Amino acid sequence: MTLTKQTREKIGVIYGGLVILGLTGLMFAAAIKGYNNATINLESVDKYEGIVIDRGITLKRGKKMSLKVFYFRMEGLDDLLAWYHISQNYSKLMSNVKNGDYLKVYFKESKSQDLNLNVIQIEKDNRIILDKNEFETKERALVYIGTIGGVLMLAGFVWMIMKTRKVFNTADNAAY
Repeated sequence: MTLTKQTREKIGVIYGGLVILGLTGLMFAAAIKGYNNATINLESVDKYEGIVIDRGITLKRGKKMSLKVFYFRMEGLDDLLAWYHISQNYSKLMSNVKNGDYLKVYFKESKSQDLNLNVIQIEKDNRIILDKNEFETKERALVYIGTIGGVLMLAGFVWMIMKTRKVFNTADNAAY
């Protein structure tokens, strides 16, 4: 069975529309995730107090790029905790978090097998080293990116439908 040009175009439009709608859903899901994490109550997340046994800067490898992150391991905790900052400048954390320091860390569990990037706040000697506001700001950025991206993807979908409407108004539609 050979497909006509119009049928192939219709299939392409349908698949393209489904891809755009899927990406739109992902954008809005990211916005919702960011919104849910934009304000954190420290009483509702995991807390661990202990001694730092290792710390440094490592690369978090992704599919397309690698990012520098600050990591630290605490005695008695299985998670390798980490913090990512867009500037990738960790000099403040490196100077304030040393091996042997006693820290109080607030974090969320992570499904990641290597680094837990859900560190929310770090305290040392009743002093805040990493404030939860930085985590909340990162999550708010996700709200903006997800919302703007979702709206643009939805607009792209509408534009695609308007532009390709003629594909569905061809004479061979009469046979359907």
